[in-house]
Amino acid sequence: MQTQIIEQLTTERKRTKPPIPELLSISYAAKLSGLGRNSLAYFIKHKKLPVVKLPGYNRIKIHYNDLIDFINSNKYVHR
Repeated sequence: MQTQIIEQLTTERKRTKPPIPELLSISYAAKLSGLGRNSLAYFIKHKKLPVVKLPGYNRIKIHYNDLIDFINSNKYVHR
């Protein structure tokens, strides 16, 4: 299932006009990944998902590659 998510994200990134931005809001990252906003906020709070905080901008962003790496690093075979 997570492989499907990664393929969907990669495919969407290639064919979407305009392209997916490098920095994503939590809401947009949740939409792309299929995870809930609260789940992403939990992972951020517990330092499992890195974020970008720009000076003078009081909102955090998630780098697209960090989202993909997070998904890839949490894969396992369910039995």
